[in-house]
Amino acid sequence: MVGKAKSPVSGGDWEKQLSPEYKKKKASEGLPGIANLELEGDLLDALTYESTDEGIEIGWFGDQAAKADGHNNFSGKSSLPRRQALPDVDQEFIPAIQKEIEKIIADAIADGVEPVESDFDSVTTKEELYDTLSEYFPGLSRAEIRSAISRSPNFAAFLDDNSLMGLL
Repeated sequence: MVGKAKSPVSGGDWEKQLSPEYKKKKASEGLPGIANLELEGDLLDALTYESTDEGIEIGWFGDQAAKADGHNNFSGKSSLPRRQALPDVDQEFIPAIQKEIEKIIADAIADGVEPVESDFDSVTTKEELYDTLSEYFPGLSRAEIRSAISRSPNFAAFLDDNSLMGLL
């Protein structure tokens, strides 16, 4: 989306006007004359995450942070046209991107936990299985849990080895 001058937050087009000087500079680099946060590649390449006590934070944390603030205007001090590439605290990405992010998170949970056999010893019903799995996958729906496990060979094998896959 960003490469097509569209916000991954709103889905809408960014203000497409570039200054004549900047448009000329992009053209001299063989790049399209659109607002796509791409000149040398440093900004988008620097988008990363950091672990926090609350989970993870996605953003720009190094020497590209000021440039990112200029385009996203997180500080409210930028005079550049806003090119929102990341959601504000009270926002999410467009649904298609948000869904993929949630899959990545669910997969990371599935790959990052080792199921404990004793947690599943008394499981005999689908309800009991999902009650137990919800401890491993807090906040995820049954469909999200099922999908994450189906993409996790280790977790799926564990359930299969314990004759629980049929309850999933």
